[in-house]
Amino acid sequence: DRSRRTHPIDPDNPKKFREKGGGVLIAVRADLDAESKVIVSSCKAELLSVELDLGEKEFLVVSNCYRVGTLGDSNFAEIEKQLLLISKKQKYKRHVLVGDFNLNSVTWEVGYGVTSSRLESKFLEMFDNNGFGQCVDKPTHSGGRTLDLVLSNSNSLVKNLKALPQFACWY
Repeated sequence: DRSRRTHPIDPDNPKKFREKGGGVLIAVRADLDAESKVIVSSCKAELLSVELDLGEKEFLVVSNCYRVGTLGDSNFAEIEKQLLLISKKQKYKRHVLVGDFNLNSVTWEVGYGVTSSRLESKFLEMFDNNGFGQCVDKPTHSGGRTLDLVLSNSNSLVKNLKALPQFACWY
């Protein structure tokens, strides 16, 4: 659930903050042959990561992030800190990161993005440093922008991705 710790008040619009609602969710199908557990974090951003133990020492991390577009460098630093913590763990070789990062100025090509925004460039560099490639190749927002991202550090993890008219959906 959204809290003031994970979703700081937008300095440009303090009345916009809504304490009820919001937040991020990861649901794991009960019929999957995998054990799941939340990766404990002190991250001060709306970012949730779950470890899926697939057996035989095979792990997959799924992370979900929501970022308010007007939150700046401190929010970026929190997200980066959490993703670096995960990438440094030897057992986490495969990672899928999904979410709405509100990178409004990014022009997305398959696998990477381009922007002139300093902060958005930091996000793109962070994705690249963690080996993430963007899987969504069509707009996910009614304004023609791609705001909902599906990033993966392994090409084989995301298949049959479709951007539906009003939102991104993957399976």
